[in-house]
Amino acid sequence: MNSNSVDLLKFRHGVPGEIDALLREARDCGVELKVSAGKLRFDAPAGAMSDRLRAALGQYREAIVAALRGPAFRARGPVETAPLVYHYRDLFKKLRTGELGVEYANSTHSVFRFTGHLNTKGLIAGIRAVLDRHPILGARAQIRGGVPVFVYSRDVNVYFSDESHGTDAERTPRVQALIDDLVWRPFDLERETLFRPFVVKVAPLTHVMGFVIHHLIGDLISIALATQDIFRGYAGLRTGSAESPALQYSDYLLEMEEWLLSVALRYRLDYWMRRLLGVRDSCLEPDFTVSPDEGGTLRSEMLDLPGSRPDDLRELASRLGVTLFTLLLAIYYCTLRRQLDRSDLVILMMHHGRDHPGLAKMVGSFQNQIPVRIAAAAETGFSGLAQSIQEYCSSSSEQYVPYGNIRHEFFRTQTSHVFPELNFVPLAAGATRGGEHDALKAEPTRQPPTRRTAGEHPYHVMDIAMLDSRVKLKCTYLDILFRRDTIARHLQVFAEIALQVISHPYSTVGTICKPSLCSAVAGQGA
Repeated sequence: MNSNSVDLLKFRHGVPGEIDALLREARDCGVELKVSAGKLRFDAPAGAMSDRLRAALGQYREAIVAALRGPAFRARGPVETAPLVYHYRDLFKKLRTGELGVEYANSTHSVFRFTGHLNTKGLIAGIRAVLDRHPILGARAQIRGGVPVFVYSRDVNVYFSDESHGTDAERTPRVQALIDDLVWRPFDLERETLFRPFVVKVAPLTHVMGFVIHHLIGDLISIALATQDIFRGYAGLRTGSAESPALQYSDYLLEMEEWLLSVALRYRLDYWMRRLLGVRDSCLEPDFTVSPDEGGTLRSEMLDLPGSRPDDLRELASRLGVTLFTLLLAIYYCTLRRQLDRSDLVILMMHHGRDHPGLAKMVGSFQNQIPVRIAAAAETGFSGLAQSIQEYCSSSSEQYVPYGNIRHEFFRTQTSHVFPELNFVPLAAGATRGGEHDALKAEPTRQPPTRRTAGEHPYHVMDIAMLDSRVKLKCTYLDILFRRDTIARHLQVFAEIALQVISHPYSTVGTICKPSLCSAVAGQGA
C-alpha cells in the first residue's frame, strides 16, 4: 500500500487505524477538518497545529478526503426497492401507528382550478408521463426483512370524477368535500402508492386537478417540479427540463444508506456536538405546564408584516451583502433575544438539502434542519450579526448531517433540547396565476385539526412567506402549551424588530433588542 494514499473504498464502515488516530489528534488539537469541492481544508487556532501534524495531514490528504467527503451520488440504474434513509425510519413507524397525522404526510400537495376547455385524457397522459421522469412516484412503503423500504411500481391510479351534475348549490359543498377527502385522506402506506393524482369535473368548462405526494418522498420543490412536468406533458412540450434527470431518488437513497455508516458521519456528529456544547432550550417559555403525553391541537396565528413589502427586505439584504433568508434569521434571533432576554440561542433553520446539483430537478424528500447557534454581544452591529450568521450557515452546509442523527446523538448522551424552527417560503403557493397557464388558479382545501402530545410538539414554528406585495408571518404552536395571545405577541415583536431593522439597519443588536417604547404593532390576523 502506498504510504501517501489509502484506498478507503475498502473501509465503507470505518477507516484504517492510522487515519482514525490522525483525525482524533487533529480534533483534540482544535483543528477543524472539512472537505469542500473535493479538497481538504482546515481551520485551526494559532499555534494549534504542530509541524508533525501538518506533515501527517499532507501525507494522508487523499485518504482523509475520501474518509470525510460528503455523499457522492451516481446513477445506479432502475431498482425494485430502495431503503428509507435512517432518519426517516422513525417517522415511518409513527406514520404507521398514527402518531403523526395527515398534517405531516399530506402537506405536500398541489390543487388547481382550471377554467376553459380541458382534454381530460391528455391531462391524465401528462400525469402518467411524470412517472417516467420520477419513478419514486409509483412507490409504496413496506417492511422487507424488518427494514422499511420503498417498493417501486407503475401501478398509479389517476382518480377521475364527474361532479358536474346538479345545481351550483348542490355541487359546491359536494365538490369541496370530495377535494378535501382526496387531499387529506390518510395514505395506506403499504397498499397505496405515495402519489395520489386526481381530476374532478366541476362544470363543462371547469375542472379541479391536483395531487398529493406523501412527504416521505416529496418536499415543496418536488411539488413545483411535478406540477411543471404535468402541464408540460399536457402541453406536449418535450424540451429542456422535460428530459429525465440524470439521477433518481433511488440513487440518493442508496448512497445515503452507505454514507450514513461512514466515518464522515461520525466525524461530523462530533463537530456538531462540540458546536452545540452547553446550549439551552431556545423556545418561548410555555404558558402551561402539562405532562409530555397530554394531547392538544396544533393552531396557527398569522400576521401581515405592516408597512413593508418583499422588495424592501430583498433590497436591504442586498445592501447588507447577505441572503434574504439570512436577514430574516437575524431578525428572528433578535425577536427571541428580546423575549427571552438571552444572547446565546439556537434556531432550527429549514434547509432544502439540494446542494448537490444532481438533486436540483429530482422529486424526493430532502429537507433538513440545521441548528444555527447565534451569540452576539450587545454592541455588535446588526449588519455584522447578519454577516456572521451567513458565514455560520455556509460553514454548516459543508458539515451536512441529517438533523435526525444529531437528535439521536443528544438522546444517546442523555440530553434533550427544544429549539424554535424558522421556515422561509420565497414565493408562497398561489401568489401567481400559474405562470404560462393563465387559466389556472390555486384551489384552497380545508385541513383537518391536527392533534399532538406535548412531548411530540413542545416547540413553535415560524413560517415567513413572500407574496406578491406583502410578507405573511405564521406561527404554529400547541394550544395546551401556549396561549393564543402569547403567540400573537411573538409575531408582533418580530414585526416591530423587522420595521426597526428596515429603518435603521446599522443599529447595534442591543439597541434593536431593547423593548420598544412605542405601542405594539396592531395585529392583522389572516
